Amino acid sequence: MPRTRLRISCVHCGRPVALVGDISLSVLTLLATHLQRRHPGEQLGAHPGEDAILSHFAITPVNPGSEPPDAA
Repeated sequence: MPRTRLRISCVHCGRPVALVGDISLSVLTLLATHLQRRHPGEQLGAHPGEDAILSHFAITPVNPGSEPPDAA
């Protein structure tokens, strides 16, 4: 059975940043990079924790049947 995924969108610009199965270190790095490049005024500090990074994003569960098909 397909698993529910997580749509992660930036609360500052509304941009969807990721569609993932779980929040891993690589996803946190992607999110922190988005903040550093697109919103340099948002200070994360030298070693931000998971909560500090995720507080800038909206996370919405997406049911497998509601995702658009992959583009070819």
